[in-house]
Amino acid sequence: MPTPNLPHDRPVSLNDRFQFHCTGCAACCRHIKEGVPLDSLDAYRLTKYLRSQGIGPTCTDDMLMRFGEPVSITDSGYFSYFLKTVGDDDSCIFLNGNRCAVQEAKPTACRLYPIEAAPEKDGVFQIVLCTEKPHHFGGPTHKVKNWFYRNMPEDVRAFYRYDFDHAPKVHLLLIAVPDEKKAAALLLFHKYRYSDFALDEPFMPQFTANTKNLICELEKLT
Repeated sequence: MPTPNLPHDRPVSLNDRFQFHCTGCAACCRHIKEGVPLDSLDAYRLTKYLRSQGIGPTCTDDMLMRFGEPVSITDSGYFSYFLKTVGDDDSCIFLNGNRCAVQEAKPTACRLYPIEAAPEKDGVFQIVLCTEKPHHFGGPTHKVKNWFYRNMPEDVRAFYRYDFDHAPKVHLLLIAVPDEKKAAALLLFHKYRYSDFALDEPFMPQFTANTKNLICELEKLT
């Protein structure tokens, strides 16, 4: 989610422009502990890509166990996965030298950098420009609109909108689950948000069905 209150984040509109040039320094791939989210779509795409390269894993559970780290983000137990980091500089687990080993399937957060975007209640995306690495902001001029639509196409935006619309209900249901059933609720949360995906089937129909099933199962627990 964009956090425009941070000193290096500046709200921008689709018609704004910014200068940006990737220097290949990989500075944005280091010191990122709990900084690069792996949402359900990211997990699905990364697993498919790694499987296609013949290096495994064969399911999202395996991928997340090897490359992801669950982090609780609300007091209800609602959690998200983030990319694991390695070394003293907390560099991305997929960083190979100064190159991304999963460039073709890297998470949406990485694709969008140096902007962050999240849907609001009306479906419009809030966008901020992340300027924490000043040496990147020179060279070619880019229009925010072009960068955003190129790196977050309509199918990805549809996923984020759907997730944004349903996440509050899931959060409230998790709060309502009795303590003695919380562990079961979180297992269901993991199953339907991250685990129960057939890699050879389209993602979005599975995600919408999983979300409905999750809400139904959580309602039973409450």
